[in-house]
Amino acid sequence: MAVLPPMLSPEDIRILKESLAMSGLQSVMLPDYSLTLDGAAWDRYTPIAPGGTSLSDFSAVLKAQAAIELGREASFVPRENSLRIHSASP
Repeated sequence: MAVLPPMLSPEDIRILKESLAMSGLQSVMLPDYSLTLDGAAWDRYTPIAPGGTSLSDFSAVLKAQAAIELGREASFVPRENSLRIHSASP
């Protein structure tokens, strides 16, 4: 399952990932900055932080049976044989 969260804190992303895992659901968070934006200052500037959603996980989204959008940021136009997104907007 692909999970498309709104802008949340890194801790909120971690809690969401843990909750999904405890429910037994395999999921890919897009984006996953749960570890990359939460830490100490770096000794050296890096334009792109290491970590986040891996390329293999990103590719797996194309085969996902479902996607959940949390918030109102993303829009979706259904196509034939496309992934249906279920929105959980307030």
